[in-house]
Amino acid sequence: MFKGNDARLIAAFLAGQTLDKIADAAGVSRRTVQRRLRDPEFRARVDRENDAAIRGTVEELAAGRSAASRRLRDLVDSENETVALRASVSMLRVSRDYTDLYELTRRTTALDRLTDVLVAERDARNEASS
Repeated sequence: MFKGNDARLIAAFLAGQTLDKIADAAGVSRRTVQRRLRDPEFRARVDRENDAAIRGTVEELAAGRSAASRRLRDLVDSENETVALRASVSMLRVSRDYTDLYELTRRTTALDRLTDVLVAERDARNEASS
């Protein structure tokens, strides 16, 4: 069951506030905040709101990624050696990070597929034995 101050609780929680500040923002006691966070339905709502906030941030960052990459690439060719060196180092770090992320994503996808196959095989065995 959702309560009237849940929106304020969730907003303060997602802003990374302490329990005391969350309580102040929602006009409730710290104990009420703790109780609400133990409620599975409320916790699921907080998780959904957090996921939505993260998705929004990722989409916003992705929208500016190409322009930022072009700008960084242009700075690599700067006549100012300090600017060119810093841009080069940044470009190498970003490239490494994206390569790592790509590899992790590829491996996670492969593990997800393997898990699906193993679960399907287990379920088939269980069904055949019952």
